[in-house]
Amino acid sequence: MGPQNESDSIPAIHAALDLGLNWIDTAALYGLGHSEEVVSQALRGRRPRPYVFTKCERVWDASGTIGACLKGRVDSEGV
Repeated sequence: MGPQNESDSIPAIHAALDLGLNWIDTAALYGLGHSEEVVSQALRGRRPRPYVFTKCERVWDASGTIGACLKGRVDSEGV
């Protein structure tokens, strides 16, 4: 993980798709959701679309502080 630059990331995703990539693995935690936004931008208007896999484990507050895992939060709420 580290800084993401759309001017590098989007062309890299396009090149991978052009070479036959058929799935993308990302997570909301990568850039506090920024990675998923970049993937979305890169896929806009592209066909065929690859499978997109994301993970949901951590939650964060408005300041970006990462807190407990989502499962722990759901369990503690009795859901």
